[in-house]
Amino acid sequence: MKFWTRFKRILKNSVITGIPQIIATRSNFRKKLKLLVFIGCVIGFFWQTFAFLKVYWTYPTVVDVQYYFPDDFELPAMSVCSSNGIKSKLFCQRFSELCYPNTSLVEFCDTHAFYCDPNNNNPGNVSYPTVTSRQLPPLPRSEYQAMGAQPNDLVSNCLIYESPKIIDCT
Repeated sequence: MKFWTRFKRILKNSVITGIPQIIATRSNFRKKLKLLVFIGCVIGFFWQTFAFLKVYWTYPTVVDVQYYFPDDFELPAMSVCSSNGIKSKLFCQRFSELCYPNTSLVEFCDTHAFYCDPNNNNPGNVSYPTVTSRQLPPLPRSEYQAMGAQPNDLVSNCLIYESPKIIDCT
């Protein structure tokens, strides 16, 4: 009996909400009713906790995958850069006084290897401009564009391989 008396005293001083009220109640009916409500709340707490943890541990994710295969599509942009802004052949045909003829291609390639083909495939009697890009004569932009590298000079062939067909993009 000493155990139950001590156990009731511990429960009366308990910090768990509801336990001291249940123990302090004198009517057996009210005590059982409060105990039943308390047990129902504890069972509901554990039930919701385990239901939540079950969903949490399964780690559900929502993935919406849609496949779309268009018949036609817009090609991406392509940028091609060239360090040769003006073709020397066209420039020297128009401004021969600003170019010098190069009859000795070997001598020229020794001093200006950047302009020469490493395989020595250069034609004879090639003219090269003697001015820098800042010393060019004042011309409208359209004329310099006409003397410059054209898109077909930079990209000679462009194909897109899309199974089962090949698309020409030049």
